[in-house]
Amino acid sequence: MHVKRPASLTFLGITNIVFGGLAVLGSVFALFLMFGGSESLIPEGGVDVQAMLTERHGWYDTYAKISAVLGLPVAIVLLASGIGLLKLYSWGRSLANAYAVFAIITAIVSLTINIMIVMPLMTELAQVDDPVVAGAGAGGLGGALAGSCMAIGYPVILLIFVNRKGVKDAIAAANQRQSGEVA
Repeated sequence: MHVKRPASLTFLGITNIVFGGLAVLGSVFALFLMFGGSESLIPEGGVDVQAMLTERHGWYDTYAKISAVLGLPVAIVLLASGIGLLKLYSWGRSLANAYAVFAIITAIVSLTINIMIVMPLMTELAQVDDPVVAGAGAGGLGGALAGSCMAIGYPVILLIFVNRKGVKDAIAAANQRQSGEVA
């Protein structure tokens, strides 16, 4: 029995690979920043937002470091799921589901922290007389909001589409063909 490959499966596989690859790079950079590299990137007279957040909320630095460390394996799971989806492996769909659930939960936690902790600081900075600091504060405010929306949006879309009947049928049919070839 041949089941037509849904276009959404190809799209999600490629998207997971692209987003996963970018997330691996971003995670490596985040690890660099969290474990000592950020000081060299703050211009003289610039504002160290991480230090300000940690000063106000002692737990914030630990939260940021845990997030940075968890980011790399999560990015690798997203990347692997894309490869599995393109090859129509059931484990690709399983990894995509696991990634989506984990990403939704962490996005909700991050959105909560952004609203309660980060955005108030960015609002304060946006109102400072220094135009560079104010611009950075306004940019940080917009970035926190946009990033949170994207962080929750894609995993929801992924979860919906990898669980559609056509996707499940295509993967099941491919797995039957693969197991039939081995026997």
